[in-house]
Amino acid sequence: MRGVLQNLSTHTVFKGRTRLVRAVGQRLVPAAHATPCRMWDNSRMILDLHDPMQFDMYYGLYEPSMRELVCALLRPGDVMFDLGAHVGYFTIAGAKRVGAQGAVHAFEALPANADALQANVRANQMRNVHVNRVAVADASGSILLHIPAQRDHDAGGAATIMDFFPAATALDIPAVALDDYIAAQSVGRIALVKMDIEAAEVRALRGMMRTLASQPPRRILSEVNTVRLRDSGYAPDILHTMLATYGYTSWQIQRERLIAARADTQTAVSNVLFLAADDPLVRRGETVISFQQLAAIQ
Repeated sequence: MRGVLQNLSTHTVFKGRTRLVRAVGQRLVPAAHATPCRMWDNSRMILDLHDPMQFDMYYGLYEPSMRELVCALLRPGDVMFDLGAHVGYFTIAGAKRVGAQGAVHAFEALPANADALQANVRANQMRNVHVNRVAVADASGSILLHIPAQRDHDAGGAATIMDFFPAATALDIPAVALDDYIAAQSVGRIALVKMDIEAAEVRALRGMMRTLASQPPRRILSEVNTVRLRDSGYAPDILHTMLATYGYTSWQIQRERLIAARADTQTAVSNVLFLAADDPLVRRGETVISFQQLAAIQ
């Protein structure tokens, strides 16, 4: 029954789909918290269907257009960095896309998520994924990871090195600046950096300033949560401002299209694609690009 519902949810779109799938799917959640699953793209994942985010991943309700965009932005042989890899939803998709000649460097700070991420990489027998159980920050060393109470938020998806959650549990963990990591691993030019690290994106960018100046990633896909940025003491447009310094332009993601955007037009929480000045998408001079056009443009 779960498979039938998953097939319905991932291959059809209709009014009320999300509400229906969640209502019916909750009745089908298995007792086990680690359930081997076959995803709609034929990848394998071990998911905890008791967790709302992983439940939505299984049924294709969790950011399906973002997963499609990640794949559209990559080519075989590319290098992707996944900052805040969680259990591997985007890591697995990216690794399939770049293939054996490419690589995905996944960073996940929360130990339970990192365990699940590693298990999902093994389940797909992927040798092109490097799992890093560290936080990404502005300096290498150790740092406190703040894990919110489950009753206040999805603790697994919201853990952060930023200190804005009340009554959060603090865990001492290793941290790495990406400039140090890239130098140590002899990583060439990065095709795509995906970031979703709860307002710590600012510190991640500060930790890769040498790379941004000398060999900027071609594309940076980031959640921009203006609420969490303000909670952390930052201006809501700080990511746009920082990356504009290095020649990046910003694009909003709306209805499977990329739309040239300004920081003052963004919503409270949005996903933004930042493109380096030499990216072929920028050189075309267009202001609207559909996902379907991306493969041809690359």
